[in-house]
Amino acid sequence: MASGRKQDGTGHRVLRYLDEHRLDHTPEHYRFAHRVLFGRDQALRDNVDQITDGGVRITPDQVRELAPDQVGAGKAIRDMAPQLDGLTLRVLDIAGEAANATGDLNRDLITTMAAMLDPKGADVRPIITAVIDRTAGAEVRLREAVRQARQLREDLNALHDDTSRDRLTGLLNRAAMERRLAEAAAGPEGCSVAIIDVDRFGTINDQYGRAVGDRVLRAVAQTLQESCSGQTSARWDGNAFMVLFEAMNPTDATDLLETGREALTARRMKLRENDKPLGMVSFSAGVVSSRSRGPAAIVEAAAQLVRQAKDRGRNTVVTEKAAVGL
Repeated sequence: MASGRKQDGTGHRVLRYLDEHRLDHTPEHYRFAHRVLFGRDQALRDNVDQITDGGVRITPDQVRELAPDQVGAGKAIRDMAPQLDGLTLRVLDIAGEAANATGDLNRDLITTMAAMLDPKGADVRPIITAVIDRTAGAEVRLREAVRQARQLREDLNALHDDTSRDRLTGLLNRAAMERRLAEAAAGPEGCSVAIIDVDRFGTINDQYGRAVGDRVLRAVAQTLQESCSGQTSARWDGNAFMVLFEAMNPTDATDLLETGREALTARRMKLRENDKPLGMVSFSAGVVSSRSRGPAAIVEAAAQLVRQAKDRGRNTVVTEKAAVGL
């Protein structure tokens, strides 16, 4: 009876679902099947039921259309696979070095103790000398293993950092900023938050192409980093950015953003292809304080001020009215 229940477990049902639809056993397909079978997304299940009505199998292309977010997550894992594989091999090397060093030493110690207990009174000095040499060698090898372990830790930290960065601008990505914002908003000193939106960015993309739009985003990111040095900047969404000012009031945060806004509008950007001027690039921004609000309320308040800045003609920073504390 217990064996039968095990066969009906979550994992078996997911695998059975994949086999029935002849879907490869990939992370993307596994997550998709799990959502269909056990998730709360009724709209997804309805769409799948409509496709598979009458015993029709769902195809990989249809999986990608129904759950594109799952495919993106799988791609990120595949992109990191070579790095993770290299780090795994290094872990094995470090563990092997340490095991060999301690294993050899332990064997020599056992041999020495056995010789010392030899009733015939054998001369143990050569063995002791060998143990001393092995101990010195083991110490060197263990030091090297420690060095490798420290380097591995640095590489793992760098890999984690890579997953927290926006590839285009080098700033934090939204997920990483959301974590930082939650921590800062819950802290005793509070924070100020700004959302920055590049003005008329759609027109820039339409008129000059995505490559030029990407260069504009990188320029805005660089300007924010320079004007808000020491603060946390992130690419928030498309052509929107966020700057987190920890333990800083909105007035001081606005001063920094105004410096950045002026620096950006003063830049004379040109098209690489023909050296023609791109025209002035500006942004609109909204600055709010945490005021004991949760992250979602803070973001919404800042977004409302961005809309006000746009209504006022763009290229301006709107700051939340003063309140007691942050």
